[in-house]
Amino acid sequence: SKQAALALGRGERIEPWPDFPRWWYILIYPRLPISTSWAYAQVKFPLTRGEKTINLERLKADKDINKEIRVKDFLKNDLEELVTPFYPIIGNIKKALLDQGCLQALMSGSGSTVFGIWETKKTAQEAFSRLKQQGWGEVFMVRSL
Repeated sequence: SKQAALALGRGERIEPWPDFPRWWYILIYPRLPISTSWAYAQVKFPLTRGEKTINLERLKADKDINKEIRVKDFLKNDLEELVTPFYPIIGNIKKALLDQGCLQALMSGSGSTVFGIWETKKTAQEAFSRLKQQGWGEVFMVRSL
C-alpha cells in the first residue's frame, strides 16, 4: 500500500510517516520553465544557515503537525525570494492561492510551479474551480498519501 515517507540523507534513507496529515494540494504551473542551475546561481548566501529552523525530522516527531499555525512555521523555500523578482508571476500565483484560503502557498523547488495546501477536499475543490477560471496556466488538485 502507498503511504507517506520521509527521505533522509540524499534520499537513500526512507522512513515511513504513517500519520502525515491527509492534506489537499493545488499546484499551478504557469507554463514558464525556470532553469534549476540559473535559480541556484542566484544564491548569494549559504542555503544552510546557522539559524534555528524546523527541519522535517523534528516535524515528524511533532504531534501538533495538524495545527494550522504549524504549517506556516515549517514550510519555507529560500529560492522563492531569489526567483520571484525575476518572475513576478510566481508571487502573483502565490497571492491567488492564499486569497483562496489555503494554509500556506510556496514555490516548488526552483520554480515555476507554485502550490497551496488545504485541509479539506471541499475547500480545496472550491478553490480549484475558481483558480482554474483565473487563467494562471495548468492547475492540478491532488491529495497527499
